[in-house]
This record gives sequence, structure tokens and C-alpha cells, in this order.
Amino acid sequence: MVHLSKSLRALAVVTIAVAVAVGCLAHVF
Repeated sequence: MVHLSKSLRALAVVTIAVAVAVGCLAHVF
């Protein structure tokens, strides 16, 4: 259960990072 929780947390962090990156690129262009 703990491993699954860590995986979900990592997935959430990656998703947020991608969203921020896309937002920055969209703002620049």
C-alpha cells in the first residue's frame, strides 16, 4: 500500500510539472 501511495504521489508530481511546463510554454508563445 505504501509503495502504491508513493507511485501515485510521484505520478501527481510529474503531472503537475508537465502542466506547469505547458503553461509556461503557452505563456511564452
